[in-house]
Amino acid sequence: MKKDENDYKSEAMKNALDIAGKNFTPSDYESEDPVDKAMAVTHEQASDVFTEGTSDGKIDELDENAELKTHHGKALRRRGFDN
Repeated sequence: MKKDENDYKSEAMKNALDIAGKNFTPSDYESEDPVDKAMAVTHEQASDVFTEGTSDGKIDELDENAELKTHHGKALRRRGFDN
């Protein structure tokens, strides 16, 4: 039986709702599912922004008195997210 346009729309809506209902879990970092991997990357970026105020993946450099030296700190290793 051939699918009509309504079948495709219904399937797309189901897929969208499945994805929209997902939450981050730590196992997303090791998952092979592209949606889980994207969730892990998004979680990491949100965490960086919350912690550092930026999503560039660099940690601020502080001096011995915990005063800011520079915002151009050491880049974080993004292992596993190069694909």
